[in-house]
Amino acid sequence: MIEYVSIEGALVGMLLVIVLIIRGFNVPYSLILGGFIGAILGGKDIAQSTTLLLEGAADIIPAVIRIMTSGVLVGVLIKSGASKKIGLSIVHTLGNYGNAVLLLSITLATVFLTSLGIILDIAIMTVAPIALDIGKAKKLSKESILVALIGGGQAGTIISLNANTIVAMNAFKVPLTDLIIANIVPALGGILLTTIIASRIANKGIAIEHSTEQNEEVLPSLLASLTAPICIFGFMIISRIFDISVDPLILLPLSALIGCLAMKKIKQFSHFCTYGIHRISDIVLLLLGVGTLAGVIRNSEIVTLMPQALSYFNISTSFLAPIAGMLLSFATPAVTAAVTMVANSFSELILDSGVNGLKAAAMLQAGAIVFDHLPHGTLFHATALVMDMNIKQRMKTLHWETMTGLILVIISMALYH
Repeated sequence: MIEYVSIEGALVGMLLVIVLIIRGFNVPYSLILGGFIGAILGGKDIAQSTTLLLEGAADIIPAVIRIMTSGVLVGVLIKSGASKKIGLSIVHTLGNYGNAVLLLSITLATVFLTSLGIILDIAIMTVAPIALDIGKAKKLSKESILVALIGGGQAGTIISLNANTIVAMNAFKVPLTDLIIANIVPALGGILLTTIIASRIANKGIAIEHSTEQNEEVLPSLLASLTAPICIFGFMIISRIFDISVDPLILLPLSALIGCLAMKKIKQFSHFCTYGIHRISDIVLLLLGVGTLAGVIRNSEIVTLMPQALSYFNISTSFLAPIAGMLLSFATPAVTAAVTMVANSFSELILDSGVNGLKAAAMLQAGAIVFDHLPHGTLFHATALVMDMNIKQRMKTLHWETMTGLILVIISMALYH
């Protein structure tokens, strides 16, 4: 008979992680320490606790390797100037048709960049200076631009080639293309609501007194900038039509290399790769930390008691993924951590209960993004900095951002419950 970590020990370990993160302690170390303490308090000895941590981290390695190779694409798109060119083109093309269309263009620019796997913080920091510059001329409020950026980032994240999608794909054993397609409708709903909210507060709030200086730099052409994204979507379409498995381990760096050739920057490819691995390294460390804690949770009484708890509250097991995703997103405002924790702790339970893996993965993606913007997460402070807002000013848009996140999970749950 398997001796599980007690539910008390597991819960104390998770609570310790949350407290440490809120108090600003290093996140990966918080996760490892919380997992170890939880296992010890849950009845395991030091050797058994260490084994649980290592086995949990080992399970995440396939996703980690795929995510590391995605850093090649991230590096090429950002350092070549391709991401900036794409963002500029979208906003400038649609920016002359009224405030609502301008805010939609800001949303779409962020959606597009995040959908390519660019980290949400970086995507927003890429689009924000452009948006502020045009927004100042149109007399838009900072709040409306921020809502457009966050809402666009949320929608783009659930249809992205990023770490979250790769982790969910790996845990629920579903094709990458299918998982991205599954969340297109929720993403469209998020884009629509984001544009409506941003438009309603377009002239309410803090005026843009000065915009960020745009550095004069030579950017690649739009067609060259779009080469890598076109290759990605082209390969995905081909794989779906001919039923060929195209793993992101190969797809993303190959598309990045082709894009680099199109931009005539192949000599800088090594530099782009170095930048990409540096940008992705924090996510890799976070995933390994989450994996250690997930190893403890997966072998705890939480997993065995979860079906009983859901049954008591008359909640379908199909809702476990989005609900758990939202709860962990609230506790540790990091979508990657939330997706990884749920996927590696509860995927077997969810699949064994008969829930379709693709539907569960899609709902998890949507649930885990809802609270990514809360004040004890990095996105909150990064966006406050780029928008030149103090903490009090930044807090005023949280309810709007929560609404744009909730619509994603509501639509997803309505479609896939």
